[in-house]
Amino acid sequence: LKVARQLGDNQLMERKWGETEVTLQSALNWAAQVATPLGELPGINDSLTAPLAASSWFLDAISLYQRGDWLRAGRITPAEVDFLHPIAAGLEPRDPEFRSVLLADTGFAVLRDDWSEASNYLLFDWGRHGGGHGHFDRLNFLLYAQGQPWVLDAGSAPEPNAAPELQESWHRQTLAHNTVLVDRQSQGPVDGKLVAFHSRPRYDVVAAESEAYPDLTHRRTVFHPRGGYVLILDELLNR
Repeated sequence: LKVARQLGDNQLMERKWGETEVTLQSALNWAAQVATPLGELPGINDSLTAPLAASSWFLDAISLYQRGDWLRAGRITPAEVDFLHPIAAGLEPRDPEFRSVLLADTGFAVLRDDWSEASNYLLFDWGRHGGGHGHFDRLNFLLYAQGQPWVLDAGSAPEPNAAPELQESWHRQTLAHNTVLVDRQSQGPVDGKLVAFHSRPRYDVVAAESEAYPDLTHRRTVFHPRGGYVLILDELLNR
């Protein structure tokens, strides 16, 4: 990527990939969209939280695309970046134009007040099961507030192959995630369905459904008044 830019080859930089026609820049922007108020990639499924300031690919992307908003999302100060990944001179952090976002292609919704470190932040995992790396965690959520993580994903695991027995007995099971457990049994490997997403100046609301249990529909609605509390309503409906 660096070589392509140095040679003036913009074809790779701007090419659209796959059915969704995602560009490299929009794919990298996903990391900023899901970034926690502490500047981390959230820990979910087979991953732990990871500071964006320590991610060389993200630092390189900031310089390549001149994205001061990515500096803010990653809580990155240009003067503190190591010499291997220098940030372009004069690039200053700025708040991203987006705040709460629906990431339909990856099955997440992010609700946040603003881009301060003390912002309320909720990541809602409503989408696809995720194949071999997927956990039985439809309608799972993570929560940050007041500059601290309040509700983390106890089932996230950095090296699932290092402890396969623990991976199957704990990490992947519904019990290890922040969602509804029915009759002490884990969910089935199904995709969730988005019901509603609205982001307004005064509030956010997102709702999704899962049919991960036989003859039962789980609907979870998250209501977030801007600058206030987070209300989560779970409904279990017979099909």
